[in-house]
Amino acid sequence: MNKNSLYELILKEREAMQGLAINGILVCFSLKEVQALDDYDDPFVKQKIKQIREYIEKASRQNSFENWKTAYSSYSEICTYLSFKEKGINIERVSENKKEKTPDFQVKIRDEEKSTEQEGCINIEVKKLDWAQGGINLKSLQDKSYEIYKRADEERAKLRHSYICTEIEVIPLENKEKSPKATEEIDVIIKKISQNEKSEQLQWGNPQDAILVVDISLLYDYMDMRECLPAFTWRESKVSGRLWAIAFGKEGDDLFDHPEFEGAENIVKKQEFDGILQQFDYVGGLVFRVQGHDERAKFYGFYRDEKENPSTANILRQLCDYVNDRHNFLGRKLYKREN
Repeated sequence: MNKNSLYELILKEREAMQGLAINGILVCFSLKEVQALDDYDDPFVKQKIKQIREYIEKASRQNSFENWKTAYSSYSEICTYLSFKEKGINIERVSENKKEKTPDFQVKIRDEEKSTEQEGCINIEVKKLDWAQGGINLKSLQDKSYEIYKRADEERAKLRHSYICTEIEVIPLENKEKSPKATEEIDVIIKKISQNEKSEQLQWGNPQDAILVVDISLLYDYMDMRECLPAFTWRESKVSGRLWAIAFGKEGDDLFDHPEFEGAENIVKKQEFDGILQQFDYVGGLVFRVQGHDERAKFYGFYRDEKENPSTANILRQLCDYVNDRHNFLGRKLYKREN
């Protein structure tokens, strides 16, 4: 492995933090994904890797979470680009323009009968969701984890035990002492996306359609594929699919969560905001990039309707590990796989 590779740098940073403290961004870099980026021969990817290395090295020297956030944003962007490329999708980087806001990428759509004739394009924008209060919460996690590791080392030395079990609660979505319920997270994420929906970028160049890719890998260490359904059964209770509600839910919809005890309410609240594909008619597709740990990330996608967004639907089926539409037309496939 090349000593100047991004893989080696991430590994070095992880080893330096091992048993000392937890960096909430560093642990989200997938080693398999980083290795794939290092091996991919593409000028844009190589340029971005160089930038990421510079930000990580600066972040490590200065203990700067802003630089860590910037590094992860670039990482998320090129991982998405690479995933499109690997699935055979004709994605191209859009050159930045100081005079106007451009999308991150475009996918060229061509007439199937006349492959040389360009039909149109679909704009692609990648948006990474950060922790609430960003660097403040990330630094808090690092400081708390440092104290826990320190106390664990002291206990281990005193009791002569090889292992000490402890835990630390992380609440990346909101700056609260108590974690929000799963159903509360729906409105929090809709607000996060809506506050910076990047309408100018997505509508730039009069596209045929637009796809918004939202990276939630910093917020969740796991996201079940069933969250792409309007609702599903969990522990013998009906629960709302969070990703489906973020995409297609409407203000006032009932949201279901697992009762905390027998006899407790199952309908726990009403949805406060319309979902992203309900709010913004210029967005034809919504894709979530979710945590893969040290595996490759997964993509869960949503489009409104096959007839309304045929090209977008086709791209999402190529890219995503699972897709659904507003009619839950593809929900049956997931039910079949479960049964």
